[in-house]
This record gives sequence, C-alpha cells and structure tokens, in this order.
Amino acid sequence: MQGKYTTGKQQYIQKENTRFQKIQNDYEAGMISEKTYKYEMNGYLAFEQIRDIKAPYLKKVNGNFLHETPYLILTGAGVYKTLFMRMAFCLSSILIYLFAYLYGIEYQNHTNVLLRTSYYGGKRTLCVKGFIGIGIAAILYVVTYLPLYISIFQKYGAGGLHAPAVSLEHLSWFPESVSIMNYLILVAVKRYVGICLMMGLLFFTARYTKNVLLNCIVGILCISIPLVLAYIGVNGADFLAFNILLL
Repeated sequence: MQGKYTTGKQQYIQKENTRFQKIQNDYEAGMISEKTYKYEMNGYLAFEQIRDIKAPYLKKVNGNFLHETPYLILTGAGVYKTLFMRMAFCLSSILIYLFAYLYGIEYQNHTNVLLRTSYYGGKRTLCVKGFIGIGIAAILYVVTYLPLYISIFQKYGAGGLHAPAVSLEHLSWFPESVSIMNYLILVAVKRYVGICLMMGLLFFTARYTKNVLLNCIVGILCISIPLVLAYIGVNGADFLAFNILLL
C-alpha cells in the first residue's frame, strides 16, 4: 500500500473488502469453523481503519500511504510528545548548569580584575564566550536528538521520507509541496533556535547578575518550570516561554 493512493490501491481495498465480507458470510452460514474465521479475519480492524478513515483522508489531501509510526515519533505527535518534553528538560537542565557559573565564578574568584587590565578587556571575552556558547548548544543538541533519529531510521527505515507532510493527519494544515523530510528539517532548525535563545537568556542573565544562584533561579523560572507545566498537561503550557520552539 505504500505510496500514492492510486486507482490500483483503491481496487485492492475493494477486493480485500469483498474477501472479508465473504469470510463473514461463510462463517454465519456455518461453512467455516470459528478457529478458521478468527485466523482469516486477523487484521480486519487495521483494514477497517484504512478503508474508512485513512484512504478517504489521503484521497482528499492527495497524500501517500506510509508506515506512520517512525514519523509520529519524530514529529512528537500524540503520546510521543512527552518524549521530546523529557529530552528538552534534560538538555535545558544541562544548559542552566553550564551557564549559571558564567561571569559569576569570575567575580567570586576576582579574576574579573584581570580582564580590566588586559588590552581587549571584557568585550572580546564576551564575544569568545558567545561563540563557545553557540558551539556548546550545537553539541548538546546533536548529542540529545541525533541518537533518536538514528535509532528510528535503523529500526523502521526511511521509506516515505519524501512523501507529502499532509500524509500524516496531524500535519493536514501543511501545503502539499512540503515533504515529511522538509518538515523534520524545519522542526530541527526550530528546536536549535530555541536552544540558542535559551543560551542567550542564560548568557545575558549571567552577564548582568553576576550571581550563580540568581542565574539558576532565572533559568528554572523561565525554562524548566514551563516545560514541567507542559509535561503535566497544563492547558496552554505548550506555548509558554521556549516550549513553542522546543516541543
């Protein structure tokens, strides 16, 4: 069934529907045993879903039949959304821990005095720390998300990656020209932007507070708590703070 919903697939569905109906009639007429009936009707519920729901939907949006499970996971649809909530929470916790000590540790150890007496002072250090922060965010992003993508494609394969995104019902609002691969790239970029913005918040908070404890409090209030609220199912929490970019 994988691929476009063609006339041939439509005929196949009609043929299967006739076959299941015949099995049902033969069982009611006593021509086959209950054991044979159950064996022959195995998979009927799945077929019913395709016949009554999936096929009409794909015909309407001009989508493709595909193995949906890997793409439901990677797009965070339904129950799989909590997986990305946990991943985002772990990643943000590491970011908060790393950037909480930025600047604050310099003032605790009085190494900020050295910056004042250097030729470039704190401005160059600010730029260097910024670039290092972006690099750290990229490394954390890759380490957090890449293993999931690798394991999913190893287990399920990449069939349907170029199918229209509208083939998945929760993406029915997307244009037909956007493929699932395009959508996954878009989501990946969106999440990385979210991580960089989190890093920016922590970076500039650390620069102006110069206090490790305050940095942690700001990180927890602005990043961790909204993620926890989304995880426990609070209405509207998906749109709080950075959640709209991370989930």
